[in-house]
Amino acid sequence: RSLGDYEDMADLRTKLLSQLTEQRTKEAENKLHNEAIEALIEHATLAYPPKAVDNVVQEVLSDTKQQVAGAGYSLEDYLRLQGMTPESYASQLRPAAEKRLQGHLVLGELNKAEQVTVTPDENDAELEKLVQDSGGDDQAKSLRQFLGSAQGKLFIEQDLLTRKALARLREIV
Repeated sequence: RSLGDYEDMADLRTKLLSQLTEQRTKEAENKLHNEAIEALIEHATLAYPPKAVDNVVQEVLSDTKQQVAGAGYSLEDYLRLQGMTPESYASQLRPAAEKRLQGHLVLGELNKAEQVTVTPDENDAELEKLVQDSGGDDQAKSLRQFLGSAQGKLFIEQDLLTRKALARLREIV
């Protein structure tokens, strides 16, 4: 009981086993997704402009900037602590960004081939789920406002399409 909200040792074991099982299941799914996407990329003929990779690198830089800002650092300070410059970090990101772009492209083609779509009802249901999971009323209100916009709905749709593509890929594998 001193370790948390547990009735007894058996309850602690049960909850820990459940958490570990869930964690291992997610790890196995991620490994399966990564290997299946790699196989799709290997067998695909992809063509994209180099600028597309640059855009993905910029997205990752922007995400990193937001994450380190949450910890109270600027991107430059964070990179300096890592012994990198923004240019060296961007060049380090380039191979992963290219794989990310290739994965996005092959999943998009999988969606077309398998006719995977997202309905407006699915989009609305996901919006409601995200708003409910957000916590407080102020946060839920601002999240609803953002995700209810055209850009927010597109964000939700892309996320759902990716999840559906990965689910379909799991079925195929």
